Parts: sequence; C-alpha cells; structure tokens
Amino acid sequence: MSNQNCWGGGTVGPNQTKTIQIRSWMDINTTETQGEGKEFTFKITIESTAEAEAPLDPNSLGAKILAANEIRKEEPDFSRGYPNSSSDTALSGLYKTEDDDGDSYYFRGKIENNYVQMGTYKEDTYLYIVGEGQDNETVFGRYTAAENYCNELYNEDYNYSTADACISDIKEKTAQTFGQPILWRIVRINGDGTIRLVTDNPIGETAFNIASSGYQGVGYTYDNTTPCTKDKPCKSEYNGSSFINSNGGTDSTVKTYLENWYKTTLNEFDTKIAYGTYCNDTSYGSGTEDTTPSSSNLYYGPYKRLNTDKKPDLYCSNPTKQGGSENRLYGGIYQLKIGLLTADEMNFAGLAYYSNSPYATRDNYLLKYLSNSAVYWWWSISPGYSNMSDNNEFEGLSDGKVDAAPTYGTDYSGNVARPVINIAKNVTVTGQGTIGDPYVIQ
Repeated sequence: MSNQNCWGGGTVGPNQTKTIQIRSWMDINTTETQGEGKEFTFKITIESTAEAEAPLDPNSLGAKILAANEIRKEEPDFSRGYPNSSSDTALSGLYKTEDDDGDSYYFRGKIENNYVQMGTYKEDTYLYIVGEGQDNETVFGRYTAAENYCNELYNEDYNYSTADACISDIKEKTAQTFGQPILWRIVRINGDGTIRLVTDNPIGETAFNIASSGYQGVGYTYDNTTPCTKDKPCKSEYNGSSFINSNGGTDSTVKTYLENWYKTTLNEFDTKIAYGTYCNDTSYGSGTEDTTPSSSNLYYGPYKRLNTDKKPDLYCSNPTKQGGSENRLYGGIYQLKIGLLTADEMNFAGLAYYSNSPYATRDNYLLKYLSNSAVYWWWSISPGYSNMSDNNEFEGLSDGKVDAAPTYGTDYSGNVARPVINIAKNVTVTGQGTIGDPYVIQ
C-alpha cells in the first residue's frame, strides 16, 4: 500500500534552513499480527523554484552604481598596491568577482564617484599630526599616541634632533565636529544585492581586543558556545537599544566600541541598514599550532591569501584548526549590523600586503580611495598571526598598505576604527556619488 502527501512548502531564503517534522502511523484497526515485522519506506522529494526578483528601483543605490560605472574586464595584480603614481590610474574602476551569495562588484584604485552621505557626528573629534606635510606624515587619534611615537622614533622617521623637538612639533587638528555629515565610501555591491560602505574617516581610537589572552585574542568574539560557521553564523541581534549575541561568546573590544557608536549615531537609520556577513577568518593558514601560543607563528587564512598566495577572495572560511577536523570557538562568520572590512576587501580596493608594496610618496598613496583616511593605522576584522608574545590583526595603513599589528594596539600606534555597514538593496538615494554631490540616503 502506498500513499502520497504534498506539503505546501514555503519560502527559504539564501543561507536559510527549514526544519520539517515527518510522522507516520498505522490505522487504529490494524492488528498486532498485521503490523509485526513490516517495513516502512519513505521518499522525500523537494522541488524548488527560484522566486523572480523585482527589478531594482532605478534610484536605488545599487542601480545607480551599476548605471554609472562600466565593469572592468582586466584581472588585477593583487601582489602590488594600486595605483602607485598619478600616471598609473587608468585601471581604476568597478570590477566583478564572487562572494558566498553570488556576484559582487567592487571598487578598486582611484575612485571619485563612490561617496555616500548618511548620519551626522555626535561629538567633536581631534587628530594629532607628527611630521606634517612630509611624505611620512603620521596622524594619531590621541595626543599621547603621537607623543609616544616621538619618544620612540623621533630620529628614525623624522630626523628630529631630540624627542622633545618632535613632541613640540605635534599639530592638533579638528577631525569632525558635532553635527557634521558623515561621509562614507562604497566598497562593493555584495552578492545578495546589499551595498557595503566604510566611513571615509575614522571615528576614534580603540584596541581590537584588550581582555583576552591566547589565540582567541584575534576573535571578533571568543568563548563562543558553538563555532560561528557558514551553516550557523553568529548573529549580533539589534533590538533598537542593545545588541544580543545569538551564540553567547564574549565581545572583542572593537565590537563593543562599534556597536555603542551604532546605537548613538545610526539608530535612526536602522531600517536602511541590513544585516551583513562579516568574516573574522580564524581558519588555519600555516605555521605552528600548539595548545597554547609558542614562539613560532601560527598564520591564519588571510595572511596566506595576501602574503603567500597574493590572491584575495570574498568567501568566508569556517574557523577550522589544522587538518580541518575541529572548529575554533573564537572568530568565524557573523551576521552583523556594523563591523569592519576584511584584509581581502582592502586588497581588492587597491591596498597590498606591506612587504609586497613598493614605496610611494604621500601624494601617490593618497590616490587610493581607501588610503585617504587621515589616521595612519585602522583595524580590519582579519587575523594575521599569533605567537606567545601577542596576537596580530590586519590593519589598513594610510600609505596604501596592509599590515598586521598587536590586537591591543601598541603604545605609539593609536589604531582607530572605520565602521562598515551594509545598505539594504532597495534603499533609494539622490546625488551623483561625488564628494561635492554625494549619494544621500533617503
């Protein structure tokens, strides 16, 4: 005897799952003899259909980006920064690659039409400049960081006769003022159609992670209940007043810093901002992987891609250990309202790993759209390597390079945060995307 039943189904979105409970039973009049020793065979057939997507509103941010930019066909050389001179900008533009959700379109090089205006600053902030106007001008988010830098490197970097001479030459500059509009730069259209933005300037200084020790210091969260994976990403759910981690875990210093800024600065735009996928890639790259950090380096996946392979990608890797048999309980894949760029995204944009990048003068490295940040060091979400001395997270440098720095920040570095958000794909804008007429979120 056979029987067929049709379940009406429903909609399952990208990277979503649906649990179906199947029960079977025998007729109440079936005798024990009739049911004894029998086998029941089930066959489940799933028929899927792709739901047709409505065309983008021509005034949506994604539609405007694609309409204003021709997709470049060249294969970029990711082993070097781009551009490195004013005569080397012809290949700047919008390129196409893939991420876990589909086709992604990213800006690379000298870009002048990817400005977005949204929100206003809620306080005044200041910068402190050492060597103003020199090719190696260095800018800090606090005075003590600039002072410590002078004490450490006054002669090596700037040829001051004494540390005091360097300190006396520190210049204070107003970075942002209360009520000033926040400018963002478009990094890419994500595979799911949302648009990833990063602030044009940093919002302030923060360590990546102060409290944790051991390898877990590179984690965006750590001591997670279960691993943060593609199948089960860790979500930081925003309820209008606070963020709650779906998978337990302890927040890194920078995660707390960014989410507090979101609550005070972007809360009114929350409906325009989508949850985005953020990759804190703690997968194994190479090196020594001990129970506790040793004097030898453990290199993570981003280091291998940028330095060894010189081939970035936008796919997220599960937080696997050497051999791939176990998952780490720090870092991994997240669904967030606000986060940081990956080192891979920086490389796609035109920044290259430090040792692979040729020297460039200040005028030339400022050609890269991501390098115009005033402060020298700004955090990525990508781990570099760990050892018994410290954990090192990748950071962007205003001289157009990517390097790794201790997660707690060095005494003289003054590392800062440049927040990253994802605009929902149907959000409409006005403007042309230039600095004089930026796209304005409606």
